[in-house]
Amino acid sequence: MSNPGDKSRQPPECEPRFIPHPPEMTERERLILGGTGRWTQCPNLKETSSPSDFDGERYECDVCGKYCRLYYEDMA
Repeated sequence: MSNPGDKSRQPPECEPRFIPHPPEMTERERLILGGTGRWTQCPNLKETSSPSDFDGERYECDVCGKYCRLYYEDMA
């Protein structure tokens, strides 16, 4: 589950950016990581889940209101 947040309150640093893998990375490392790079998350996302959340973690941005939930089941 994720919420894109309020675009009118979203400063440039909250926008996701694509970061290509460094050129010095070996072919094996590229195969392990997959793709040609990675997308950044909003750097202002902070964990807001409580200790009673046994099924996952919730992250929320105080700046733009974006949030996402990571489920432990999907991470296994």
